[in-house]
Amino acid sequence: MRDQFHHLFLTHGVNYCRDDRPFQEMLKFLGMAPREHHDLLGAFVGEEMMEVADSIDHGARPVLHTWGLLGERIDFVRISPEHRRVLGHLRELRTISAGLEDAPRLWSHFLSGYLISDAGLFCTITLTMQTAFAVWKYGDPSTKERFLSSLATDSPHGAWGATFYTEVQGGSDLGANVTVARETPEGWRLWGPNKYFTSNVGLADVALVTAKPEPVRPGPKGIALFLVPGLRASGEPNFSLRRLKDKMGTRAVPTGEVELEGSEAFLLGEASHGIYTALEILNIARVDNALAAVGLARKALWEAYRYAVHRQAFGKALRDHPLLRRDLWEMEAEVEVGLLLALCTARAVSATAEDRPPYSEGYFQARLLTHLTKALTSWMSQEVTRSCLEVLGGIGFLEEFPLARLHREALVTSIWEGTSNIQALEFLDLWNRAPVREAFWKEVLRRIQSLPVTGPTADRLRSETEELSTWGRGILEDRHRGEFYAKDLLTRVGHLMASLFFLEYAHGPGGTDAARTLLDLYVARHIAHRAPDVPDPRMEGALEWMA
Repeated sequence: MRDQFHHLFLTHGVNYCRDDRPFQEMLKFLGMAPREHHDLLGAFVGEEMMEVADSIDHGARPVLHTWGLLGERIDFVRISPEHRRVLGHLRELRTISAGLEDAPRLWSHFLSGYLISDAGLFCTITLTMQTAFAVWKYGDPSTKERFLSSLATDSPHGAWGATFYTEVQGGSDLGANVTVARETPEGWRLWGPNKYFTSNVGLADVALVTAKPEPVRPGPKGIALFLVPGLRASGEPNFSLRRLKDKMGTRAVPTGEVELEGSEAFLLGEASHGIYTALEILNIARVDNALAAVGLARKALWEAYRYAVHRQAFGKALRDHPLLRRDLWEMEAEVEVGLLLALCTARAVSATAEDRPPYSEGYFQARLLTHLTKALTSWMSQEVTRSCLEVLGGIGFLEEFPLARLHREALVTSIWEGTSNIQALEFLDLWNRAPVREAFWKEVLRRIQSLPVTGPTADRLRSETEELSTWGRGILEDRHRGEFYAKDLLTRVGHLMASLFFLEYAHGPGGTDAARTLLDLYVARHIAHRAPDVPDPRMEGALEWMA
């Protein structure tokens, strides 16, 4: 049988771990080399998973079957056998288990997010990782004994997880949740009519669910976190699934609407700390979101570069036209700087994975990084995938080729796990806490004072630090002013931190002229806000590894 898929996807057959040179160099710089299962995962993504993901998106979406043949309520979400097989193999490649077993915790899982970076398929992995982590960290002994081994296993037949936080009347405002939890002689029971975005529903064996224990306390501090099985002890559905959403992307993960009607549940952690626990667990998905966003951008740019190598226009290859070459360089700068920022954030979150309320200083520093990284990488991914469409021109807009889907998948990354405004407001909330802000700024100043290089780029970063210090204090003068400029604050701090991380990498051991020039491009665009001055010879090797 002929297989011509490589004519549709030019990167078919790429090992997204071993062949990604910047990824390998950054992990070496961070002293955290990938494991063998990451290399196997990179190969699987570039071969089988790529084709199956495209097939699911275009013709094999999950389907809800509400009733069985004998008239019984089943709420069964059916997926294709290939979809099921791919999810099982992703699990066999330790995308979940290594996140709990390997040190530092979560790190190995985070790397898998970048390598997979299919927003639909990886969502199922993310939600299961979150669920397993929550049970591992906050489940009581009986809950762990009942659920943890099946969630953390490498077996393709293990349990899958989900997260049901969002309700129709509140969205990201968890304090507006109306789902109620009642402790009965038989255990906790939940009632709630409108869990409105419930991803991985129908596939998940257990779900993390937010609810307010009686007597209900208003606002977010009334929230507690529960583990809810998909089936009751009797074997009947433990909640009702109203419908699946018709989404423009992430079609591989079923997202629906759930009604809880006396659903059996198990409390995770202390009820009084529920909102903190829920947000801590959500932080895992935010880091996953950031790494997947960068991975989507990398896949799109890899496709676009290979197209530019082969496509001839006006007498020469597209990549040899100076204007397009600048586009490619600038996109490479966005992807590499975004990747290092996401990896540094993942490392910080991994380092504090075992913290508990009231949490350490390191936890809050990791939270600050997570908010700005999630926002910046999602914006970058949307911009890069859109620009890659332009490299391909009209055929980039065709659904039969990869760029259209990659762009659609990137669009959700600024919405999932809290929109950009939510990230900015949560960042501002932490920034308003003087000890958290001062500790963060102390680290910024330490990095500025120990810059390993002089010159225009270093001078711009020093100048931006001084200006941001003054401006950042000024916007805190009143609450309205702070909220009005919250996204500007997050953006400026984010670009500064991303630049500082990348400067240390580009000018450190193993740093190259190409990496240093990519930094100059990034700083010129996001901090100096002017056109770059980039000599061609310094960019040798920045893109050619993708050929």
